[in-house]
Amino acid sequence: MTPQEPRHLLRRAELVPAGALSDQAVRTGLRSGTLIRRCAGVYVPPDPDLSAPAEYLERVYARAGKSKVRVISHRSAAAVHDLPMLRPDDGKVHFIVRRGGRVAKGIHLHEAEVDPGDVVMVNGHRVTSVVRTVVDVAREGDFLEALAILDSGLRAGVPRADVEAMAQRFHGFVGGATLRDAAQAADGQAANPGESLSRGLMLGFPEVPAPRLQHAFVDDDGLIGFTDFDWDGRVVGEFDGRYKYRKHLRPGESVEDAVIREKYREDRLRALGIHVMRWTWSDLMNPQRFRALLNRGLQLGGVL
Repeated sequence: MTPQEPRHLLRRAELVPAGALSDQAVRTGLRSGTLIRRCAGVYVPPDPDLSAPAEYLERVYARAGKSKVRVISHRSAAAVHDLPMLRPDDGKVHFIVRRGGRVAKGIHLHEAEVDPGDVVMVNGHRVTSVVRTVVDVAREGDFLEALAILDSGLRAGVPRADVEAMAQRFHGFVGGATLRDAAQAADGQAANPGESLSRGLMLGFPEVPAPRLQHAFVDDDGLIGFTDFDWDGRVVGEFDGRYKYRKHLRPGESVEDAVIREKYREDRLRALGIHVMRWTWSDLMNPQRFRALLNRGLQLGGVL
């Protein structure tokens, strides 16, 4: 996990007094489209290849400026630390301030205290640490959001003991109970928010046994792979995210090649007598349909 280095931001307060940029040049650039405003007084040239997450990070760094008071926090800090969230929201930039908390267009100032150990420097900006970030995001969401961000934190290397200590620290605070419950269920072996959501929903289905995560299966030809979920080695569950095949493309491989490779992997699992079931985001958006899918697969595999 490496925080992304932002593009150079053109700050009027630095460039105009130095004679490197004029107000007229800024106005002309904005009209012609050769400059884009990230926030008041901060500009960048257009980049058609810039991703939405990278554009959001530019807005975060633009609003942060060189402030020694604001600390990039919550969902904005999660973006800086490249921590996947279940429901990312790029509508506002989040900061923690000691005084003057408010919500306005494009910005959310959270009035709170931060210990010195809660702050790290990233790309020259003060940002809440990974553990403080995941805890802050967890306390603001529901159980499923909290589970996903805590899974992300553990996956990124945050020690479980640090999460538990932070949960104890925020006992009695708003969102503290959600944080506590999610911390008990969090597991860094979950590979992405879709797997976290899958597991979080399973916890609400009392008839569904707890699965193993990322278990290795082998056959006579060697390693088949690590499965998302499995139950007693008899049933395997795989979450098919939107970018699953693109993300795991091998050098020179097409999406079609990856799909064929995944089909071969599934055939090897089935040859071992394992029942394989798959689901997508669409299934997870309909919990009762997902529950029925799980029950049907677990019954076919002899688990239920």
